[in-house]
Amino acid sequence: ALSVYISQSYFVSFDAVWTRWSKTPDPSLNVRLDAGGVLLDGLGLADRLDVGGSSPVDLQFKNTWSIRLGFEQKPLDWLTARAGYGYEPSPSPHPIGAYNYLDPTSHRLALGIGITLENPLASHRQAVHFDLAYATTILAEETVEKEAGGADPVGNYKADGVIHVLALTLRHDI
Repeated sequence: ALSVYISQSYFVSFDAVWTRWSKTPDPSLNVRLDAGGVLLDGLGLADRLDVGGSSPVDLQFKNTWSIRLGFEQKPLDWLTARAGYGYEPSPSPHPIGAYNYLDPTSHRLALGIGITLENPLASHRQAVHFDLAYATTILAEETVEKEAGGADPVGNYKADGVIHVLALTLRHDI
């Protein structure tokens, strides 16, 4: 990470993160059931009711570099404006086989303002801080066409989306 004050009222930050997705374990549930006993063995059902555990899936995730860039400006003593951008590439391969581990590339945008007011209670000299922020995450569209085509129980599909976040904070230092 790198953060620099360009002047007393301008601040810039840059962050690059390497994520080791290739070491992510398979999140699938592994269940094994071995049914047996005198009654089931006598009826010939013991082996038919067994459920074998499955081998872990090789997710084939690749390691990624994500970047984030942020700006902050303080045009007035009591007002701070903020903006940011983040890019996170997908670690997952295109899901064409039996598994559907889908994680589209995402772009994140954020805007915010901070307002600092003198303490209205006057019993303390500390200021009151309000922060309002809006962020959106845009998930890139991914079209999935399965190798098995119509025989795949999930079938072909498209995935994308937008996530919106609105935050308001109030802070009063004691």
